[in-house]
Amino acid sequence: MFMKMRLPIGMAKDFTFFQSSYNMKVEEVYVNANNGIATPAGVTVGVPKATVDSLYGDGSYWKGSYMYWTTAGKVIEITYGRNSDGVTVVKSIRVRYQG
Repeated sequence: MFMKMRLPIGMAKDFTFFQSSYNMKVEEVYVNANNGIATPAGVTVGVPKATVDSLYGDGSYWKGSYMYWTTAGKVIEITYGRNSDGVTVVKSIRVRYQG
């Protein structure tokens, strides 16, 4: 049986991880605030899209987000928006550790 549970971490702002109740391994991490949590290449919420593209390539647009794949097989889903200066920046990040 496989079930995902949403377990919020009280010490970090706007940070959630998804854990399998079957094997208790963290399978996904979601963040939507710049709180120091980053992708394996160091991308955090608020980083310009141009920086992400230089690190991960163009990505694939899918259902409102861009999907990126690391060499280690992690799937990174990033949603973008515009900041107060009109620059397209990261608004949320979801890293999937298992397929």
